Amino acid sequence: MFKETFCFISMLFGHHTCPDEKVLPAKATSQCGAIIANVHAGNERGKTHVTGSVEKGMCAGTISTARTHLDITATKNGKIIRKVATGFSPSTIPASRQGTCGRSTFAVNLSELPPDAEITVVVHDQPMSLCPSYAKR
Repeated sequence: MFKETFCFISMLFGHHTCPDEKVLPAKATSQCGAIIANVHAGNERGKTHVTGSVEKGMCAGTISTARTHLDITATKNGKIIRKVATGFSPSTIPASRQGTCGRSTFAVNLSELPPDAEITVVVHDQPMSLCPSYAKR
């Protein structure tokens, strides 16, 4: 119980490290006024989890999951082995307040990926229902 609580609390603060976790390389591509502030991927207990946060870029208007989502792609040796689309929560990125950037978070659990898989998270400016990755989830 302590280990699960520690993992959950560390994830909330963007420092997701769990004792049994094997971290996977992860990178992010921001666009459309949305910035992927951080991304973390790891294998633990037969599952792969990908978590992170999204914020608005300078001069960006309202960004919401109604027209923007994230594509998460896992590759191995340059070949796509898994691709899913996901939203973020809250579904509209909150405004910055008192010097603190407003952020939304995302989290996806997948079946365990190979330890040499690479994860890429990309902002996709299209409703998720129109994305081919959404149907494969």
